[in-house]
Amino acid sequence: MGCEKDYRKWDCKKDFTEEINEKYDYALFFFSLNIVFGERKYDKLIKDAKKILKGNGTLIIWDIPSLPLTINKYNIRVRISNEKIITMPYMLGFNPFRVKYTKVIDILKRNGFNISKNNIKNDYYYIEANTAKEG
Repeated sequence: MGCEKDYRKWDCKKDFTEEINEKYDYALFFFSLNIVFGERKYDKLIKDAKKILKGNGTLIIWDIPSLPLTINKYNIRVRISNEKIITMPYMLGFNPFRVKYTKVIDILKRNGFNISKNNIKNDYYYIEANTAKEG
């Protein structure tokens, strides 16, 4: 089983799914949703992500629940295969309109996702949500 490295930069003003002709088993938001300002934009992003998932696809969200008051720079080590670990630069700043963890769960459910795993700790949260199976 391989891992495709396709990724898209999301633009809230347009539907990025128009450029994608395939459906995927998984979509991953890795330390990227904390910059989304407000529930409406977050809701649109989840709807857009659902469009590119197969009928039994899984959406994974891995993010930071805390809200720093200053801009912080991090280097996150990410394992991309059994042999390779890369360092990913990451900046996190203050976002007063950030969507909270409990609201993320609500948005996922409202958009037809079933929460299969969720875990929150002091420094991160992890959610796996599945689309409804095609009937």
